[in-house]
Amino acid sequence: MSSAVPQNPTANSVAALLPKLNDADSDLRYMSLNDLYSILNAGSQNFLLGDYNTCARTIDGLLKTLDDQNGEVQNQAIKCLGPLAQKVPPEILAPLIEKLSNLKTTNSVDNSIPATALRTLIICFPRPVPAIPPSKPTQDAYSAISKVLIPRLLGHIVIPHGLKNQPNPPPGMLEVDSEKGVDSDAIDVLTEVVRCFGPMLQDAEKKALQKTIIKILDNERTGTIIKKKAVIAISILAVYLSDALLSAFVSDTIESFRNPHLTLARRRLLISMVGSLARSVPQRLGPYLKTLAPFVLSALSQQEFEDSLDEIAEDGGQNPEIEDVREAALITLDGFLSSCSTEMRLFTEEAIEAALRYINYDPSLAIIEDDEEMGGIQDEDDETDSNGLGGEEDDFEEEGGMSDDDNASWKVRRCAAKVIYTIISTRGSGDLLEN
Repeated sequence: MSSAVPQNPTANSVAALLPKLNDADSDLRYMSLNDLYSILNAGSQNFLLGDYNTCARTIDGLLKTLDDQNGEVQNQAIKCLGPLAQKVPPEILAPLIEKLSNLKTTNSVDNSIPATALRTLIICFPRPVPAIPPSKPTQDAYSAISKVLIPRLLGHIVIPHGLKNQPNPPPGMLEVDSEKGVDSDAIDVLTEVVRCFGPMLQDAEKKALQKTIIKILDNERTGTIIKKKAVIAISILAVYLSDALLSAFVSDTIESFRNPHLTLARRRLLISMVGSLARSVPQRLGPYLKTLAPFVLSALSQQEFEDSLDEIAEDGGQNPEIEDVREAALITLDGFLSSCSTEMRLFTEEAIEAALRYINYDPSLAIIEDDEEMGGIQDEDDETDSNGLGGEEDDFEEEGGMSDDDNASWKVRRCAAKVIYTIISTRGSGDLLEN
């Protein structure tokens, strides 16, 4: 601890550091924030509760340093948010969240700073403990999130909390922008809210969050990385969904699988989503596997395997999205087998066949075999032209084939081997070998 930090700090100790946060020297700003962090951690639980003025000035100082041009100063300001939130009066939590959620960085290159600050704040809040009634600080933290952050994420008020004629919040952080798409950092904030305060979320909030995540997944402008984050978010939220909400969600997913115009990208997304659900809520998803598993196994079927070989033979290559679908299907199948082994006994034979089918799958070999069938070895005179450039032409022909970088089938083979391992490990009691 710095010599400027007293052993028993008071609100005056904090107030004395605040002017230094505006100093022109970035090193001095950083050291002042470092001392502030030490004071906030060393101070008693109540040393700021009676001084609203100092609390408000501290928040304003941290907001300004979050937009600092120096990255180390920004990171130190983020570190201060956690201990500050644990020491300020509970009435200040909601305004703090509101200011952070509306923060626009103009001096910083990193636009994720506001979202990172919000996530740090949420993580440092006291959170509910299973089977134990939430404490007063936990209730205060959830109340601030419910009143301010969830409406800020969604763009509309979900629960009025007894307040009438509330102004509508600004556009939601999770709304799909026509130019920029969805803010990836906002999904991280949503995920942290559900992870930390999922047990306290009310049904209306769960339903609204679920609806927003599905909207992000259904939007064609949403990128792959954002969709992966949204799948993680929905799988975490599923833990806290009511049976009715989960059933409706699975039913909608089944209808999407049955869409005759289902694209490869959409199919991969649906397969990944049900696999993620199987890992997060295996007992609740198990009864639905009788309907869901065939959709996953169909992507690994013999018919689709032969169709892909025909495509390779005709075009000399294969759509890489097909490989992505197979990889996702094998990963999901592995999740079904490991998380819902009892329900998947019905599909043991199909799972083994699918894994064995793709454990030695290599589309580049199919191209080579097809080339050998198409023609024999040409005469030496045909291979070498009048200028003697036959060797260079051979090099060009070799470069035109499928390289190791282009061939991603090794991922499929790896996933297939993992499925075989999971089948053996989950059925190691001997019943699989006896059958």
